[in-house]
Amino acid sequence: MEPDVLDFGFFVHKFDRAGYEEVIDEYYEEALQQWQEKTSASYRNSSKGTYYDFESVVQNRQNWFLKIAEEVKKEPAKLQPFFASILTKKPITAVYRDVRITGEFIFCPAYTSIILQEKEKLMQSQNPGKCLEEIVTWKKMREGAENGKGKGMEFIGLGAYTSIFDNVVRQMCGTGLSEVVDVHTTQGSSYTAMSAYLGIREASEKMGISLKDSVVSVVGAAGSIGTLFTQLIAPDVKVVNLVGRQDSEFSRKKLEQTKRIAESYAKSREKNPDIQAVQDYDILKKSDIVVCTTSSGGNLLRASQFKKGTILGNISVPSDLSDDVYNREDLLVAELGLNLVPENVDLGLTEKYHIELPPNVLYACAAQTICATLEKKSTGDLSIFKKLRESSIIRPQTAYYTKSLAEKYGFKTALVCKDRILGDNNFERVKRNAGRFVIGFGN
Repeated sequence: MEPDVLDFGFFVHKFDRAGYEEVIDEYYEEALQQWQEKTSASYRNSSKGTYYDFESVVQNRQNWFLKIAEEVKKEPAKLQPFFASILTKKPITAVYRDVRITGEFIFCPAYTSIILQEKEKLMQSQNPGKCLEEIVTWKKMREGAENGKGKGMEFIGLGAYTSIFDNVVRQMCGTGLSEVVDVHTTQGSSYTAMSAYLGIREASEKMGISLKDSVVSVVGAAGSIGTLFTQLIAPDVKVVNLVGRQDSEFSRKKLEQTKRIAESYAKSREKNPDIQAVQDYDILKKSDIVVCTTSSGGNLLRASQFKKGTILGNISVPSDLSDDVYNREDLLVAELGLNLVPENVDLGLTEKYHIELPPNVLYACAAQTICATLEKKSTGDLSIFKKLRESSIIRPQTAYYTKSLAEKYGFKTALVCKDRILGDNNFERVKRNAGRFVIGFGN
């Protein structure tokens, strides 16, 4: 069960990516019937609205919420935030020398499509402050953070689309979750981009690709992670294509901004790659490496858009890649921004309750939260919160700082595809199926 005092938390929002579908089916009939019969017992009233009371639900029948989640998809406001240990019976723990920290996955139940709809609603509003009061995603994020703060959390990581939504709130209203709830937050973008960069370097080496001769395309380069990843990779490669939405003038301006930032950083490293901002997805067919980091909500790119032997890295959650991409055996497809968890960290997850990743693999943004909390508690350095306070433009120096923290506390980059860590046999199979292509000859 959850401990009395917690050091940190990490938001997870996606029931559609939480790995619960099979259990939902298993409990469908019984859970739905009991839910319908005993609805009144599963509600509580609060100043923030009416929610399902998870403590009551779990005490009466473990896993009720799994089917209730599907019903709530129709009425998203009714599913309250909760700590994962309500189900797993174990919090997250991490130990470094004589320091021990405890944290929680804070489930902020929402479907990606709903968060994107509410993000657009807020961005289009003439009165964003008033609009924010009515937005379900924000109510859940705020309540989840308040619950965490009440348990002692000093540091909360904003996972997946909660970080994107917090960025929009900050942009439109001038303040974000950290100011409203008075708790330190981090998006984890710095270490996510760094882990993706390290993952591409590792994949390139194992595929026998010379980075200095390669053409790299970054889809979603205008975002904070995309901009930072571009800065990191640009000094290493020959050409970088910054790919954005074809129908957006805003996207074009943001891509040009990323181009200037990346050129400046490459120049500081005495490198001069060819960096181009493009709004034409046909460029992907000419790329040796493609990295996807958008907030499109999934299924943006198809297998036919890539040449044989392409290294195709996806940072986005949900994935930007359609199912047919994963079926092509002449592409090296890897989920980026993931880390192997060291032995001194226990995520408190079980086979039934997990986050759709291989065992002992974690999102880099969550790893950043754990590392920062360990650093603060082991050194007493309060400046850690300021160092990791991320804006829309993140400096590479911050990313390298998170890398040093990860190395100190034992986290390592992981390359994953279809819930499995990629091994040497995966790289050899792709090279064989791609005919051992040669970089730079437009295969």
